[in-house]
Amino acid sequence: MKVAEAQGFTAFGKVFDSDTSSIQRITLLAQSAQSADESYTREWTCADNSVVVLTKAQILSLPSIIADASNALHVKTINLKALVDSATTVEGINLIQWI
Repeated sequence: MKVAEAQGFTAFGKVFDSDTSSIQRITLLAQSAQSADESYTREWTCADNSVVVLTKAQILSLPSIIADASNALHVKTINLKALVDSATTVEGINLIQWI
């Protein structure tokens, strides 16, 4: 799951990096935006090296978007584990759709 978590998350039509360092930087950005006025914006480089300008509202929503993406991976992991646990043959395991 750690590999999948580090493969990025989508927000505002762009893929953002989600490795540990990127998540820390996003968290710090969101913390700094909390006390800023509503006109606050920040340029952010996305996973494809394109740059987007994020508004305060977008910045403050990033931790929730990250949490939702992480939870989706967690649910997927639970479901895949249940499929593996219920498989009774190697062939059954080979039929599992991992992606």
